[in-house]
This record gives sequence, structure tokens and C-alpha cells, in this order.
Amino acid sequence: LQELDHPNIVQLMGFVSRVGHSPYLMTRFEAGGSLLDHLRRVGALPLKIAAAIGIQLVDALAVAHARDVIHRDLKPSNVMLRPDDSLALIDFGLAHFSHATRLTGIREIQGTPHYLSPEQAGGEQVDQRSDLYGLGVILYEMLSGEKPYTGRSALDVLEMHRKDPVPVLPTFVARFQPMLERLMAKDPDKRFSSVEEVMQVIVTFYPSLEARSA
Repeated sequence: LQELDHPNIVQLMGFVSRVGHSPYLMTRFEAGGSLLDHLRRVGALPLKIAAAIGIQLVDALAVAHARDVIHRDLKPSNVMLRPDDSLALIDFGLAHFSHATRLTGIREIQGTPHYLSPEQAGGEQVDQRSDLYGLGVILYEMLSGEKPYTGRSALDVLEMHRKDPVPVLPTFVARFQPMLERLMAKDPDKRFSSVEEVMQVIVTFYPSLEARSA
């Protein structure tokens, strides 16, 4: 996390290890609450606000992916908002290097069911494109005010991520559907190949929003 120095990634303040206790990271406190809290209060977001949040997430992921780090747990509760309308991506607890060997056992599932990519839901190997799927789920929730898949159990939701069609956005935001289709494609090979590609699409809608990462 120390190597991920970017305004939209939470700042690491230190590492604490105490005898008899689990070690933990100290990070900067973000006072604005989470995107999850905000969505629960207001529902679907105005288009330009959703786009501004989306491009900041893409910007943060660009830095992480450039260093071969996959977040693996993108969700609104891991997106902290600030009073100046910027955000910080937090909780890299499930993150790992894309070139590393598998950290979990075969078909072992880690992450939050509502936001897992099909390959994560199936306990398969993941790469940066799995983060793009999670980004698509967040985008859908920001634009519709709802989760893309809901079921009676976590297993139901996982199966829906693996097999159900990409959800359809409301009519007033239908122009974002092609982007959502590529972000949430079941086959990783049919998704965007990188966050830079996603960035180009978002700024097509809102040219005034610019990325800050190099």
C-alpha cells in the first residue's frame, strides 16, 4: 500500500503489530463517509456525479494495476468520500500482485458476493479485469440506485454473477449500457483490456473530467 501513492488511494499512516494481537494498518481517516452510506441516503446519483466518482476510481485503479496490484474487493463501502468531492479507495486486504501465485485454494471464494466477478464467484484465477467487473457493478448501482443481482442467498447471487445477463440500466441512462456491457461481460476477454480504455470512454461522455495518474 505504501507504493500506491495517489490522491484517490487511502494514505497509509503506519503498521502496528502487538504481541498477542493481529497486526493492522493505520490509514488516514476520511470524514465524508462511504459511497455505500451516500447511496443508501440518496439512491441513484446524478450522471455527472456518478461519472466523477467513476473516473476517480479508474484513476486509482490505473495506479494499482500499473504496479501489478489487483484490489479484488471493489464495492461502495470501500470508497470513502471527502468534503471536497474527491474520494479514497480503501481496504486492500484482499489485494494481491497479478504475477503472484494463487493466494487461496482452488475454488475458494473471497470477496463480497454482490460485487464479485464471475471468475471470483467460481473460485478461479483473477487478473485486473476482475476489478473492471467490480467497477461495472458500482457504476450500475450509482446509475440505477440498485444492485445488479439480488437473490435469496449469497450462493444465488454468485450464480447470477456467473450466468445471468448483464442488467439493463434505466432508460434515462441507457447511453451508458454499452460501457456496462463491456465492464460486466461474463467472459473476461470481452471486457475492456485496461482501466485506460475505460477512462477514454468516460471522458467521451464528460470531456471536462480529467485523469490525474500518469
